[in-house]
Amino acid sequence: MSRKANKRVFFNFNNLQRGNENDFQGRIEQNNEEKKKDKDGNNKELNDQKNLFQKTNIISVLLGYLADHADEVKNKKNLISCSNCEGYLNYTSKILGYAEYLNQQEKEQKQTEKQDSDLEDEEQEDEINEEKEDEKEDEKEDEKETEKEQEQEKEKEQEQEQEQEQEQEQEQEKEKEKEKEKEEEVFLDKNDLKESDHFWVCEYCHHTNVLKNFSKNLNQNQEMIVDYLIEEAITKNSNQEKETITVFCIDISGSMSQSSKVKDGELDLSKFGKQKQTNHSYYNYSGRGLSRSGYRNQRYTRQSQMQEQPNVQKYVTRLQCLQIAVGNQLEELSRTSPNSKVVIVTFNGEVTIQSNGIDQEIVISRNELDDIEKLKEIGANYNLTQTIQQSSGELIDKLYSLKENGCTALGPGVLVSIAIASQVPGSKVVLCTDGLSNVGYGKFEGLNSKENNQNTVAEQYDSISQYGKKSSIVIDLITLENTDCNIEQIGKLSNLTGGTIDIVKPTQLSTRFTNIMSNPVVATNVSVELLFHTSLYAFDDDDRKVGSRLEKEVGNVTKDLELTFNYGVKENINKKILNLVQGKIPYQIRLNYHKLDGSKWLRTISEHLEVAENFKDALEELDYGLMNQNFMQKAGKFAIKGNIEESSRLLKEQQDFYQGIQKLPTTKENSLQENIKQFDTQSSEWEMVLNKKKSINEKNKKSKILVRTEDKISSFLFNSINFSQKKKN
Repeated sequence: MSRKANKRVFFNFNNLQRGNENDFQGRIEQNNEEKKKDKDGNNKELNDQKNLFQKTNIISVLLGYLADHADEVKNKKNLISCSNCEGYLNYTSKILGYAEYLNQQEKEQKQTEKQDSDLEDEEQEDEINEEKEDEKEDEKEDEKETEKEQEQEKEKEQEQEQEQEQEQEQEQEKEKEKEKEKEEEVFLDKNDLKESDHFWVCEYCHHTNVLKNFSKNLNQNQEMIVDYLIEEAITKNSNQEKETITVFCIDISGSMSQSSKVKDGELDLSKFGKQKQTNHSYYNYSGRGLSRSGYRNQRYTRQSQMQEQPNVQKYVTRLQCLQIAVGNQLEELSRTSPNSKVVIVTFNGEVTIQSNGIDQEIVISRNELDDIEKLKEIGANYNLTQTIQQSSGELIDKLYSLKENGCTALGPGVLVSIAIASQVPGSKVVLCTDGLSNVGYGKFEGLNSKENNQNTVAEQYDSISQYGKKSSIVIDLITLENTDCNIEQIGKLSNLTGGTIDIVKPTQLSTRFTNIMSNPVVATNVSVELLFHTSLYAFDDDDRKVGSRLEKEVGNVTKDLELTFNYGVKENINKKILNLVQGKIPYQIRLNYHKLDGSKWLRTISEHLEVAENFKDALEELDYGLMNQNFMQKAGKFAIKGNIEESSRLLKEQQDFYQGIQKLPTTKENSLQENIKQFDTQSSEWEMVLNKKKSINEKNKKSKILVRTEDKISSFLFNSINFSQKKKN
């Protein structure tokens, strides 16, 4: 359910010995020596190692596991949270009775007093050391009084250092005040306690919670992963998850008649029938595919041509390849998901909801293709009564009768498809196109002019994407090689709804459709919340520190989706607080989600990080694959937003990490070298992508004509964000 790039966390001060009092003072002395070295600039190697370690602070959440059952299932009435940080009671939580709590309180107060004394001694020693250093500095200044220019420069530097030190001292004081406030909350007034009370000192913030009428067997989790039922489904239906809708949204515009070579046996053309073979299987003696206008007088039936020219080259159209791919999926769904429902929506100069033999065919004419509300209404109200088992024969016949002609009303076609799929949460729209939308809502006509409607069109695809996400459906996008579909814009449809984006050869459509259909939606309305121990902080999507708690809205989740998150270690942490964790730093993942039957759930995953005692142990079991994945997700997000500088910085950081890690001893040299080789390949690809994206940004700043990002680059960046386990494997 969760992975860690590093199972350990390192604190760059004297809290590594897990409460060993004798060694505690030794670590203080060692730490003071390290501080002196740092100040004199003689401990660069240690600082470099610390920086290396910080880059390994990565946690991933395997969201696809929401399809699996939790270790334990409970009702929401058993959900108990900390009144301070809202962390949930879990299997690691220690529940104390009245007498136990008082005894522990007394012990911890004594330990606190001793640690306070140790800290005072440390602070006094630091002050003495600083005074001695100041005296040395004064002596050096006296010796250089005659050198006025150098003296002036030093004075300026000292002023700057003093200002920085004052700012640091102020920040440290604020941190200490905050920590003291939290520490004061650890212990309660005896006069406010009752013998019947139970007590839980939260492992995340160390706030003491009083539990009234607490029953440990009923309320405390016994497992690491627990599901809580928050709200039951409105309509209970055991078959609900099997009744999702799949909408194949198919481009049948004139450009889909373009043909390409196909090897014997590569595609099964038998289902087209004699007439279809005559119209769409084109042969010529030169071995080149002919355009529709060029083959008028050169048509041959498949049988006669093969008799006359046995070694002739075979060609198939883009639509033909798409028909075979969708036809295979209709047959497969009829066998494996007989209760699911399937709709075919086609678009060219108009949008058509194809009939399955029972449910009516609806044709949306060109004059209605700009009316977004009308398009949504038609789709949402479409009455789909037949399951795929009942309608597969009629749908396949309708599929193979489609012909290419006209323009490309992609935006309206997608809107209608989303509206149909929205009738059942967790449904899927599979969009396949080979060109730019040029009719109706979302058309790209005029997009090349910066002063015309490029912003309007971008907003329109943002709107369609949000509509898909709110409808709890997934949109998978497939485009064809050597075409221009403006994935920079239509890729948002898949990116925001949790779908995939692929650019494939026409003859590879069948394989890709199979992969898409094998990655179903497992949950909708998913949000992720990470709660770290107070000694750690999280980073948001913009790489900013956000405290010990992070929330992220995800939306729809397929079974292969995995997201990564970064965290850091706070400086100047109160050592009394860290002593309570006993060498283990806890964190909790909370997933709010809807199952496909409409019920609402909360899943809690309670885990911990071990405290590392030295760099060698800390860096011994790194998950380099997860680190690479984390880099791609972060760099992709910045690049899509146009922040190429930040993406380039992340790439440089990752390259520096692998250079630095090679200098340290490891028992897993082969694994390290293998991952370095893999990342070198990724780096070359990323450098090419970022350079192209940077060049496009610079051109757009200077030119009045918009230069779009080519589809290959946009697809690469979108897919780097939605990195899945299947892609990794």
